[in-house]
Amino acid sequence: MLRRAALQQSAAAAAAAALLAAPAQALDKAEFAKAVADKREAERVAALPASRLKTLRDSLANDAPALLEAGDWGKLRNAIVAARKSTGALVAETKRDLRPLTKALDAQLYSLDEFAYSQEAVMPGMFSGYCAQGVVPRDEPGACKVRPTADLKAQSAKLKEAVATFDKLLAEVK
Repeated sequence: MLRRAALQQSAAAAAAAALLAAPAQALDKAEFAKAVADKREAERVAALPASRLKTLRDSLANDAPALLEAGDWGKLRNAIVAARKSTGALVAETKRDLRPLTKALDAQLYSLDEFAYSQEAVMPGMFSGYCAQGVVPRDEPGACKVRPTADLKAQSAKLKEAVATFDKLLAEVK
């Protein structure tokens, strides 16, 4: 019991000393004000429509090709839907008429989304009649059949076209 009380007292004393002593990395008022101003400026720039569009474009250009190759259709559709939903609102904030570019981008992203949805709908296993991954089909009546493979090169080209349209849109917004 005494040991516990002594530990508690020493911990309380150490905490009080830590509160009273100025930390070595403390900033003076001018440095602190500059750091706050820099942070506010960074937040202001990040909130601009052009910055948010660039973030959407980068996520689509960097993440979507890997998701397409991996066949992760759900995550690919989520990335596409996020880009489709946000693009129109962000372009509207710029108060410029960019409807031809946004329509083209939306059409390209819609075709990619439609493809990903069609791939999501092809379920492996007994419900669809296709073999599950790793199962070798047999030449027997009622046996599973090989799942059709999708042409990912065409979809990858569509994705590159969408990113190029996104780049044109960004050039107009800036």
